Amino acid sequence: MQRSIYNEPDLTAKPWWSEEESGNKEGLGRLLSNWGEIKNEALANIEGEGGMFGSAPYLLLFSMGKKNVENCRKVPKTCALLEAIPAMSGCTRGQVRLVSLQPKVHIAPYTASSNTQLHYILGLDLASPLILRSGEEKRSLEEGKAVISDTSFEQEVWYQSDKFGVILTGDIWHPDLTESRYTRLPKL
Repeated sequence: MQRSIYNEPDLTAKPWWSEEESGNKEGLGRLLSNWGEIKNEALANIEGEGGMFGSAPYLLLFSMGKKNVENCRKVPKTCALLEAIPAMSGCTRGQVRLVSLQPKVHIAPYTASSNTQLHYILGLDLASPLILRSGEEKRSLEEGKAVISDTSFEQEVWYQSDKFGVILTGDIWHPDLTESRYTRLPKL
């Protein structure tokens, strides 16, 4: 069941999506085939033993459709790959980040505020599988693999390793939204 509060009508609703169903198979496929380079750029920006990007647990690359130029200078290959996916890098209702997962973390159930975007997660450096729940179904994510969920369904995440992990996350416009439709959506 979708639990978001700002829902656009007539959008396909299901907890999990494939790259092909997302309408971004080619660009997301390039991310996946270059995951090792993305991982290397991400790990080069982790400071110390705590698995942090400076003082934050993430490195924000795109936010509300705008490129974070300073952070993209730190991971140029990653940002070039992301810019080739306008439905992600240009999503004005989303973000793209490199995220550090602390050991033994559980992210309590949450739901996005809208059904207008999907959420992409690419495993970069995971000592054990990341367990994700979207709706009632759980999936396991390993490094070098990706999943896409609809965060208008309740989400929950578990990472049970004793070591920190790193993932790439990004919001993608829902494939049922045309460009003319999503450019008219109000800001949230």
